Amino acid sequence: MTLWPNFDFSQFSWFFPVFVIAFSLVANVVIYWVTGVFRKKAQPHKRVWQNAFITSLDRPLRLLVWIIGLSVLASWFAQTEEWQSLQESIPTVRSIFIILTLSWFSLRFINRLEDNFKARAEANDDQIDPTAADAMSKLAWVTIFIMAMLSILQTLGVSVTSLLAFGGAAGIAVGFAAQSLVANMLGGLTVFATRIFKIGDYILLDNILFKTGYSYLLPESKKTLSEISKVLLEREDIYFSIQGHVCCTQNSRDAIDRKTKKRNLSLARAEYIYDYLIKKGVDPRRMKFVGMRRKFPLGGEAKYDRRVEILVTYVNEAN
Repeated sequence: MTLWPNFDFSQFSWFFPVFVIAFSLVANVVIYWVTGVFRKKAQPHKRVWQNAFITSLDRPLRLLVWIIGLSVLASWFAQTEEWQSLQESIPTVRSIFIILTLSWFSLRFINRLEDNFKARAEANDDQIDPTAADAMSKLAWVTIFIMAMLSILQTLGVSVTSLLAFGGAAGIAVGFAAQSLVANMLGGLTVFATRIFKIGDYILLDNILFKTGYSYLLPESKKTLSEISKVLLEREDIYFSIQGHVCCTQNSRDAIDRKTKKRNLSLARAEYIYDYLIKKGVDPRRMKFVGMRRKFPLGGEAKYDRRVEILVTYVNEAN
């Protein structure tokens, strides 16, 4: 069975391949121009989905035009009897390239969507949890890859029934694992919110990490600090001291704040958290801040010594 059973290409001679190539070139130019117009109108931080779709569509769609054009040309050149085997394989090869192109578009769309959500969050002075965003992006990549591979195998005539059965069981396991992961992430704050504290207890602020040499938080820490501030705002019974720490100095000395050029970086980091909590509504009478210099290194990676801890100094049992 040929791709064009009722049409005789041979009568067109050289004109037909020239026409197909010219049409593919013109189609590419038109697609590039149209998507460029829409791309300029769809600002990434305002029209997140539309911008991601249009910017992702441009190159895969132009490639798709060439795949179809070249497959038509291959069918035209393979009309002779000695090329009959090539003619029969063209639909399969074309389908595989179409699947790969659609997968490429999907991956581009996921990347653009992630970038646009980050741009919108930055424009609105909001925060996106980078760990969750990265996990969702990787999950989407894996899903697209598996779907592409299954589609290609099916196109090649390989039965995917057993693979789908295995994938269904694996999907259930992954679902339960993801559910457990989310529960553990939220569980830490839940325990913190309901825990009975006593004087001398430490509240370890996991993932509250600072940029080297500065009292600014790393982007991935801002979401965690926002959640912690909500809990501290509710726990009016707790009075505490915010303790700043630094890494990489000798003899327990404090580090130099690159912004102010003063050797009080641990104090500046504690004050940063103090000021942030005040902005979120925590009563300043319940807290104070102090710089601990490099008296208590954790002994692991340096970034974990650039930290802040909270020491419970008083518990109002009347609350």
